Amino acid sequence: MQRGVWHHCSDIKIVYYSAFCDNAKGLIVLSTGRVESARKYAELLYDLYHNGYSVFIHDHRGQGESSRISDNHHHGHIEVFSDYVTDFGSIIDDVISPLVTQNQHQQVPRYLLCHSMGAAIGALLLKTRESFFSKVVFCSPMFGIASPVPLWLATIMLKVSLWWYKLTRTKAGYFVGSSNYVPIAYEKNRLMQSETRYQLFMQTYSQHPNLQLGGVTSQWVFNALQAIEEIQTMASSISIPALVLKAGDDSVVSNGAIDAIAAALPKVTYQTVERARHELLFEKDDIRTRTLNSIEAFLHN
Repeated sequence: MQRGVWHHCSDIKIVYYSAFCDNAKGLIVLSTGRVESARKYAELLYDLYHNGYSVFIHDHRGQGESSRISDNHHHGHIEVFSDYVTDFGSIIDDVISPLVTQNQHQQVPRYLLCHSMGAAIGALLLKTRESFFSKVVFCSPMFGIASPVPLWLATIMLKVSLWWYKLTRTKAGYFVGSSNYVPIAYEKNRLMQSETRYQLFMQTYSQHPNLQLGGVTSQWVFNALQAIEEIQTMASSISIPALVLKAGDDSVVSNGAIDAIAAALPKVTYQTVERARHELLFEKDDIRTRTLNSIEAFLHN
């Protein structure tokens, strides 16, 4: 993998990794979820590359090796959700497109593979960069957030939090229940059922503290909800073929919201991965294999 750094004009740095292979079946551009970094995707990148795909992945601003937005390194924070999307579009123009030419990939099909928050970013990216991709895959997409409390109560809590931070002139502050990074035991995790992959994830965070990220700020929640509303209004305009993979036992994002968005997509293949938790690409082997087989079949159908 080749590591690179793209610098935004506002001194934001975005770290990315790429690997281009000869006679590639396609170029897969990944859009990762909240908290994640490219390092977490090492196994998937290896699998895709050795299955004949060139790959590109970057760390969204505010997480991974890219620049953090808040003074607190652990804040899951964004000023406006569109910053994720603008970064991605500029990276396509300034980094990926030149790499495509440099590696003689002009005739190679390009695919967008998204997970969770990365799917919300990817969906909005397609408003301006849809022509760059042949197909898109949404894994456990954040088209709605699974709230642990009733929506009306969560809305009140959010408004109170935003009012308080504005009153105290605090740039960013945690949403109720969020905190700095704390390791979670495998037995208590809601993400995956592969203990080996989960422990590797935790080990990576332990060995590279700069990757650690805590909970979300109130501003992140507010911006994410606005982004979800925008996706709901523009989903029907996504014209390239889309594969939506819903995790049957997901407790992180709203499966009901995924159902609604999938129904609005004009060219959709919709599948539920039964008995799967949120992180389909990191699940135990039988579930992960089914997920990757579905993606491969979709890309070459």
